[in-house]
Order: sequence, then structure tokens, then C-alpha cells
Amino acid sequence: MAVELGAQAEDGFTPFELYFIDLMHHVSIQQVEEEEAPGGVKMTLNPAYSGDSVLRAYEGEWGVKQWTPLMLGRALADYKERIGGGARVVAVGPDFIELAQTRCEFGEPREGRFSGNLCAVCRSATLAVARSSSLGRECAAVGRCTIAQGCRVCDLTISFE
Repeated sequence: MAVELGAQAEDGFTPFELYFIDLMHHVSIQQVEEEEAPGGVKMTLNPAYSGDSVLRAYEGEWGVKQWTPLMLGRALADYKERIGGGARVVAVGPDFIELAQTRCEFGEPREGRFSGNLCAVCRSATLAVARSSSLGRECAAVGRCTIAQGCRVCDLTISFE
């Protein structure tokens, strides 16, 4: 069944906003020692979270039969736009995608207890969507700088192993 990505659901949310809400239900928050995480708060994404529903929606709307790094990069950038962030594909190769996120899904840059945690959750969610593609279940994400650290963009490279 194809999902119309821009459609409004009965409760007023688009399908992608609903996916983002679902994502937030998979985040756990723990109080930890200050040395372990900024502000003594650690946020993590449940490893069982899957980006399958996001990719299935794109497959329906875009008619994707087989994911390529370029198509996946475009879908990831588009997904971030649809949930309130901003991103663009910087480079693509047969075994990597490089994205530049220009706006955080969570709004203006945050400082303090949740800043780095929100970036980690976004990276984990992006990686979960990439893992759900046909490009391979084994992939890793490396971010060099984040908006929360004061950078203009969050650089994220996803490499497929």
C-alpha cells in the first residue's frame, strides 16, 4: 500500500510527522554522571527502532524498486525537510552518502543538557533509515560537527560496509 507523503492524517499530522512522533517514542532518557553526558542526561535511540516505514513510504511515492546511494541520500534529505529540519546531499559514492544538515528537526540550536543528545538521536535515526534500505544492513555514521556545537551545519557521512 502506497502512502501519500504530503497527505494530512485524520489527526492533522502528515505521515512523516507521525513517523517522527513514533521515533520519539523509541528514545530513552537516563540520568547519568556529568562526566558521561553533558548535564548528566543521556538520550539514546532504542536499537530496535527501524526506519522501514519511512523507506516504504518513499518507495510508494517515488516508485523506488531498488535503492541507490543517490536515491537514499535524496530521501534522507527530503525526510529531514518534511519533519522540520533541513539537509542536502553533499557527495555520494558507491559505498557512502555525505549529508549536510542545515537546520535541526528540534528547532533552534540547543545548549545545555540535551544539545549533544539530540544530535546523537538524529544521527541514530538517520542511520536506522539507511540500514532499512537494500544497500546493506551494515553501515556506520560519522559526524564531524554539529549545529549544537555551534557549527553552521551538521556533517554526516554514512558508509556502507
